[in-house]
Amino acid sequence: MTALLAAALMLLGSPPVHPQREWRLGGGFTAVAFTRDEFAGGFVATRTLEIRRSGKALVRFSSRDEGLGVQAADVTGDGVRDLLVLNYQDGSAACGGYRLYGGPDFHELWVRHECADTGVVRILHGDLIAWTAVLSSKTAASGTYPHCCWRSWRQTTWQWQDGRLRATSNKPAHQPLPSYQDRLLPGTLSIR
Repeated sequence: MTALLAAALMLLGSPPVHPQREWRLGGGFTAVAFTRDEFAGGFVATRTLEIRRSGKALVRFSSRDEGLGVQAADVTGDGVRDLLVLNYQDGSAACGGYRLYGGPDFHELWVRHECADTGVVRILHGDLIAWTAVLSSKTAASGTYPHCCWRSWRQTTWQWQDGRLRATSNKPAHQPLPSYQDRLLPGTLSIR
C-alpha cells in the first residue's frame, strides 16, 4: 500500500504549496508563511516563512514540523515590525525553536530552543522576554508525569541597544500562561 501511494505521488508531481498568512511589516517588508504537505490531512508538513522587501526574498526559513507560530512587533526601534518565529516540533512538552528576525536586512538576531512546559518567549512592549522554569515541586502525587509542577521561574528581558540585542534584566517571575497551548506563539497550531 505504501509503495502504491508513493508511486501515485511521484506521478502527481510535487505536493501543492498552500499560502497561509501574510504580514505587512513596514518599510516595504512583508512576511509570508506557506505550507507544503507531503500527505493530505497530516499535521507534519514543511512550513516556510519568507521575508521579502519589494517582492524580493531576503530570508527564507523552512522546517519540517507540526506548526509555525509568528509574532510581529518592533524590537529594533526602526519602525519596522520584527518577527519572532516558533517552529513547533511537537512532543509531549510542546518543544520547538524560537528565532527573532530583524534589523536593517532582516537577519536572524536570536535563536533559542524551548519546550512550552519549561520556557516561553514573547515580544512585549518592544522587548524580547523569555520565561524559564528553574525549580520543580514534584511530589509523589505527580507520579512519573514529566510536565508539571514548576514553581519558580526567571524572566530574562532582551532589548535592542547599540545595534544589537542585549540581555538587560534577569529576575524571578511569576509563572507565565498556565496552558502550554496558550504559551505557543499565535497561529502555531492553526497553520496546516
